[in-house]
Amino acid sequence: MQRDTSPIPEEQTGLLSREDARLLARRIFSRLDTENKGYLTIEEVAGWRKANLEQMNLNDVFSIGNNDIFVQAIDYNRDGRVTLSDFENLLFRYLCNIKI
Repeated sequence: MQRDTSPIPEEQTGLLSREDARLLARRIFSRLDTENKGYLTIEEVAGWRKANLEQMNLNDVFSIGNNDIFVQAIDYNRDGRVTLSDFENLLFRYLCNIKI
């Protein structure tokens, strides 16, 4: 049996394409990281959640308890900070339906 080596198409199965989600993540992240630290604190993430999730009608999509638990859920390398990569992965997972 011969293996299929054809490229996997990047089908859009979520709300956004992967590239659109990446651009959105970078735009949001740069607005939140006002001190250009390269990461977001729990407080910065909490402010974003409160200000935007209700407005964007995404409370059900991102219903992951309190802010500490939310940060733990998206902090993939478990360093206590949300990096741009962590934030991109969050949007890929929920807005593009991509498993990370």
